[in-house]
Amino acid sequence: MVKMDFTLKTRIKQTIKRITFEDIKVHLVLLSVCLVFSVFYIVAKLAMDSVPPFVFLMLRLVIATPLLWLMAIILSPDTVFKLPSKKEFILLSISGIFSVTINQSLFLYGLYLSGATNAAIVQPLTPVFSAIFAVLLKFERKTKLKLYVNNNININNSNNNNNNNNNNNNNNNNNNNNNNNNNNNNNNNNNNNNNNNNNNNNNNNNKK
Repeated sequence: MVKMDFTLKTRIKQTIKRITFEDIKVHLVLLSVCLVFSVFYIVAKLAMDSVPPFVFLMLRLVIATPLLWLMAIILSPDTVFKLPSKKEFILLSISGIFSVTINQSLFLYGLYLSGATNAAIVQPLTPVFSAIFAVLLKFERKTKLKLYVNNNININNSNNNNNNNNNNNNNNNNNNNNNNNNNNNNNNNNNNNNNNNNNNNNNNNNKK
């Protein structure tokens, strides 16, 4: 009987050998999506320092719409001008209202009121709420795996929020300490200046 080597190093080598160009392409696409989304939070927050959130949303849609039309014409020229059925049109309209209009309006307004880090932590909770609503509306069954994943995500997000709050408190404490030190230094400098002025006045009086 041949003894198989199941060490970690061997498993890694076997996995690398099985990787194809298609696998690399898929992972590069997923990585690019993560990078684009991570940069978007920062760029949107910087942009909304000078542009209101709803104006920013309108400008984004005005720019994105013709680009999406162009991509659809290039990639799917046979189906791009095919009109949807009445049922499909209703579903598309509802999806557009919830996933674009309401979703992005609330997201950008929340980003405007908060920060890029908080938005990046909260928005990935979407799959959690999707799973909850899917179970409540009886589109999907409730399973132990879904409950386990949802609980873990909630715990991780709570920990991240606590860490952010602790960091903010530490920063505030450091700023307060720096301000107190600066005030004490200024007071000491003022006292020293006053003492020097008094000494100079006394010396002038003595000379007189």
